[in-house]
Amino acid sequence: MLTVFAKDARYARRIAAVLSSREPAIWAEGWEELERESFASACTIVVLGWLRDDLGERRLRTLKERYPRRPLVLVTSKDADNARAFRSAGVDEVVWLSEIETGLWPAIRRARGIGYLEPVMRAIERSLPAYPPLQRALGHACRAEPPVRSIGQLASASGCDRRTLWRHWHDAVAARLPLRLEDVLDWLLLLHAVGRKDPSRSWSRVASEIHIHPHTLGRIAARLTGRPLRMLAAIDQLPLALLFDIQIQTAFGSEPAWTRVSSA
Repeated sequence: MLTVFAKDARYARRIAAVLSSREPAIWAEGWEELERESFASACTIVVLGWLRDDLGERRLRTLKERYPRRPLVLVTSKDADNARAFRSAGVDEVVWLSEIETGLWPAIRRARGIGYLEPVMRAIERSLPAYPPLQRALGHACRAEPPVRSIGQLASASGCDRRTLWRHWHDAVAARLPLRLEDVLDWLLLLHAVGRKDPSRSWSRVASEIHIHPHTLGRIAARLTGRPLRMLAAIDQLPLALLFDIQIQTAFGSEPAWTRVSSA
């Protein structure tokens, strides 16, 4: 479920048209309602023509500070002053008002994927200071768009030898969990794919967008989740991200971040 705040009816209609065939949304009528609904939202979309009006920059920053793992997409005017303002507001993605039809849904997908992976990225930063090449490579893998497909591609993108990555992974993970470095990349591929799936797009099209064969994606889904692709949809991205986080945290010998949050 998405949460949208758009005072201007012109932009609200355009956003509704983009979302109508993809995912249901709750439309907040004010900032207080927006903050309440954002707690359980998969992604929050805020439309502000000008951030300097109505304390928009400060309110966005407060919203992000309150829900740091909730993806936040700002739709605003393409303007130099706005660009300076949103850099300090903490939003995950920015879409120009002129590009709502083409840019909004890809931005939502990117923001949501990164938001779900934040606990994993923090675990990488916290657990791998003794292995800088591996730490750098995994950080890149979590942020890469499109996702990294192989150890060789990961090594090339991060500027190190694949054997170094394998050795560091073995040393860091030790015998805690039979999780291979290849499995980590496959999890990221699957999360990207599931986040892109909507009723108007086939799994073949999704697989093409992340540059892998549909049969490969199907094998990854079956191996990691025990479920065929046809049983997965965009709503499964969060539970799959939670499962991935548990495996990563266990591999690093720490408690899953989501568990700590839920029990606080």
